[in-house]
Amino acid sequence: MPNLSNFVGAGRFQPQSDVAKLDPRHLARMVGIVAFGLPVVLFIGAGPLDACRQTSISHYYYSPALGTVVIGAVCFIGAFLIAYRGENRWESRLASWAGIAAFGVALFPTVGPGCTELELSARAFVELTRSSEDVVFVLSEVQRVCSEAEMMKDTLCPLFTLNPVSRYLHWMSAAVLFAFLALMSGYIFTRTLEWRHFDQNGQLLWSKLNRNRIYYTCAGVIVVCMVLLSPLGNSIAVAVLGDRHVFYLEGIALWAFGMSWLVKGRMLSKSFLYEQTPDKAVS
Repeated sequence: MPNLSNFVGAGRFQPQSDVAKLDPRHLARMVGIVAFGLPVVLFIGAGPLDACRQTSISHYYYSPALGTVVIGAVCFIGAFLIAYRGENRWESRLASWAGIAAFGVALFPTVGPGCTELELSARAFVELTRSSEDVVFVLSEVQRVCSEAEMMKDTLCPLFTLNPVSRYLHWMSAAVLFAFLALMSGYIFTRTLEWRHFDQNGQLLWSKLNRNRIYYTCAGVIVVCMVLLSPLGNSIAVAVLGDRHVFYLEGIALWAFGMSWLVKGRMLSKSFLYEQTPDKAVS
């Protein structure tokens, strides 16, 4: 029976065997591309495929055409993070928790249709009962799981609510995901090793310094987006970005996350970012 500790948990940082070995740089590039591409695909695809551009990336869960794209992309990122082999226990554990949080974002949808248009095409949660007389399915009353304020604002709210706690699990998972991604970019990726990142004179390599600047910038962008998405900065975000401020901030945070992983995966083939030792692992 295979040892599961080789694939999940802290034991993943152990060296891989040559059997079925995957290039971590290639996977990092793929994750970066998915993170970069998801907001673009949703924004462009909403025009011809849907009647509405949602107010957040999370609300595309209810899109008939693009909902599967969101779930697939988030689950792909989550699966990669869980399977990711870090170079130490902390890197592996942070990736695991971030991956679990990503699955939480996908499995527990947010609340509401997320559309400000008068007409929309969407997937919704409904309860159906079978009529004994006509032998047909009819729509029954939907359990009210939305607050009175939400009902006054949007009477369709119950149709876009999985259960009373789904929204809170979604928000908590999203917060944990972005917090761990910022921590990985700003703390884990910026670590320095004497044998790898310093020259013969003991000076930090210029290429590593440039990478760290990008990592710190990406972490800072994610943190700023989290603050603007919180109640502390929400009013500022609405004033600057409008009704779709959540979508724009989530997209920017995903781009920052994607950029850090593209740099880690050596997607950007620039001499000022990498040493002339391509066989060494990069962070």
